[in-house]
Amino acid sequence: MKKIISILFLLLSFSFYAQQSSLQQNIIGTIIDAETKLPLPYATITFYCEKENVFSGGISDDNGKFNINISPGTYKVSFEFLSFQPKIINSLVVNKDLNLGQIVLDSGIENLNEVEVTVSQKLVEYKFNKKIYNSSKDIANIGGNAITVLENTPSVRVDDEGGIYIRGSSVLVLVNGKPFGGQENNIDILSMIPANSISNVEIITQSVKYDAKSGGIINIVLKKGKMQGYSGTIEVHGGIPDNDGVSSFINYKSDKINVFSTASFNHHDRIRNFDIRQTYFKNENNPTGFLEQSQEDNRQKNSFLFSFGSDFYLDKKNTITTSILYTLSNKNFDSNLNYNDFNASHDPIQITNRDVWDNTDESIFEALINYTKSFDSENHKLSFDIQYDKKNSDNITDILNISSLNSFDITQQQSTKYQNLDNYLTQVDYQFPIKETGLVETGIKANFRKYYNDFSANTIDDIEKHLIPIEGYQNEITYDENIYSAYVNFSKELEKFNFTLGLRTELTKTQIKEESTEIDNRDTYTDFLPSVSIGYYFEELSSLSFYYSRYIERPPVHLLNPFVSFSNNRLISTGNPYLKPVYSNNFILEYYKDFGKINITSALFYTGEKDQISRVLSNSGKQTADGHDIFVRKPINNGNRDQYGFDLNIIYMPTKFIRLNAYINPYYFNLHNTNDNAYDYNDFMVYGYIQTNLKLPKSFNFKITYLYQTPKKTALTKIGSIQYINATLSKNLWDNKATLTLKANDLFNLKEITYTSNEDNTFTEGNWVYDSQYLLSFTYRFNKAKRRDSHNRTKDIDNDIFEKEETFTK
Repeated sequence: MKKIISILFLLLSFSFYAQQSSLQQNIIGTIIDAETKLPLPYATITFYCEKENVFSGGISDDNGKFNINISPGTYKVSFEFLSFQPKIINSLVVNKDLNLGQIVLDSGIENLNEVEVTVSQKLVEYKFNKKIYNSSKDIANIGGNAITVLENTPSVRVDDEGGIYIRGSSVLVLVNGKPFGGQENNIDILSMIPANSISNVEIITQSVKYDAKSGGIINIVLKKGKMQGYSGTIEVHGGIPDNDGVSSFINYKSDKINVFSTASFNHHDRIRNFDIRQTYFKNENNPTGFLEQSQEDNRQKNSFLFSFGSDFYLDKKNTITTSILYTLSNKNFDSNLNYNDFNASHDPIQITNRDVWDNTDESIFEALINYTKSFDSENHKLSFDIQYDKKNSDNITDILNISSLNSFDITQQQSTKYQNLDNYLTQVDYQFPIKETGLVETGIKANFRKYYNDFSANTIDDIEKHLIPIEGYQNEITYDENIYSAYVNFSKELEKFNFTLGLRTELTKTQIKEESTEIDNRDTYTDFLPSVSIGYYFEELSSLSFYYSRYIERPPVHLLNPFVSFSNNRLISTGNPYLKPVYSNNFILEYYKDFGKINITSALFYTGEKDQISRVLSNSGKQTADGHDIFVRKPINNGNRDQYGFDLNIIYMPTKFIRLNAYINPYYFNLHNTNDNAYDYNDFMVYGYIQTNLKLPKSFNFKITYLYQTPKKTALTKIGSIQYINATLSKNLWDNKATLTLKANDLFNLKEITYTSNEDNTFTEGNWVYDSQYLLSFTYRFNKAKRRDSHNRTKDIDNDIFEKEETFTK
């Protein structure tokens, strides 16, 4: 595989213009591994002439040697090999034949004692079928967590409800290629992973290896040291509103074992303000009443995470990896709601104050063991995985209602909810090469999920203070999901072409039971999910790729639960145990072009979803104790959704001190065949952002991002435009062993979200806004990994040639 990639790279390089001197100079040398001293065959050598803005280059042979003819000039030269740190000659004058001697490449990961962030480094690397965001090199992630990293990942959007999207479609989020925290993938769980433990984020367009969603796959890759000895980071941060914490990542590696551990504690406080106005209608022109509601939410969370893992190297071809993870969190979501009710003549009839104290204790335990065997031939590998996750959650919500004006009434209520989720996963993956350019990947997986939920809502007796169950607001639910899957994928590289053909089949068995309503819904179904990808490399560092895939997205557990929320007694959010999976067909045509200082990635895409899920509002027919209608918002399978769009990402680096990035994603969607066609609608949306990265004097770095999203409409609702500005300033200290970072999210408090809806004879308009957030963090990097001194390296090249602060990736 590496040989073919390198050969394709050679074919993509182009020569100097004809007006340049026809005289060619001969450049020779050898590329070797710093650790083993062995030659590196098929490594890539790139010569870039900035004056002429052209590239040339070649690859090393079986003995690591290269022999390249180029025209005279001054070049920037990079030597690269997969999984190795690139070596850079920043300015090489070629006016005669040169012998560069031995070029030594190091296989270690980030050098924790060097500058973590330089503008000249490419934050995003483009490869066939995936993009890699080097999150550990982005100053905007310092002091954050996995959600912070995803928010900064190009083309990824994270909304306020925890949805994670690419090109308007939801994605599957993995950690080190596996589900994390019982496959929930929500903000609460991912926010426990500190950013300083993340190496990079892979955006995988498609792969039958995973049970992905229509938007593709996001794989968060955690750090592991590759150099022998100790290395790690310690980070401390504090913010306004409260966002205080400490985290550490430590790694130790020897010849026989690699040990890695992450620990973090965080206290986070977020304030959100709501204003809602509702008009109730008997018919279209006959209002029967009005409601004005204001709400302030204070969302406080304390979390602790500890993980410990190890790689045991039985020999050069056999490795056992083990890891355990434990998280503990306490969430206090306190809300103050004020209702002002008016009659049709706008005369006040009731004022209600509702205080809600919502307290949740949650824990997650995860254990993993992996065995990997490598064979003699390259890309020939067998692996076994066993993983277990357990999540427990205890919730108590206390509610105090005080009604006044014409009468005075105090009501106390309490709800309790206990949840338990067990997840078992076993997986076997096997891959083997066919000749030199073919690869077959196959595997089987079994995944078992068991969910239990016990909910009860009660009124507290005013005199005896005991709990009186509220009729219709108790449930005890169990949900079992068993998924058996198998996949096979064949890939082949042919000169300028490469392609993959894959097929995944899944057998799914589900059962959901609820005792009080006697719900017992069972389902069994089998799916075949094909995928195709084709790539073509042009002569001028550009490529064109086509992808097709079919996905299945099963409804998450919280959407299946018949009862979910009781904090707002006039608007109940509930689940639906009869939801069906959503199926989608996805087509993407992607083009990539590297102009040297400018990189452009563009794509045309189409996603067609069948039985898409949407939440609908309806009047339950019931009323609160003080006589107000109770509305229910419930998810249903509601029609089909077609989405067509285009996205464009441009990165411009005019100098090594400046990086400019612009992303725009316009798309059109059409929702049709909904229930009674009541929700049919089509609309056009645009999402985009502009980023500027500056490397300033005295080891300062600055990044600023402006994000904008146009209004989003459906047949009955409209969400207004969203915009905000984030900014980050950092300074490297103590010979680049430490970094001090100041970050502001929504710097100018622009992120106000407005919405309107007209459902079930009720017109609603409202807005909510979060307070701006400011974060100051301090990161210290230590590295006692064993390194070879410079005198152990070859002296064939003057050390002055290399600028060690800079990396260069093509």
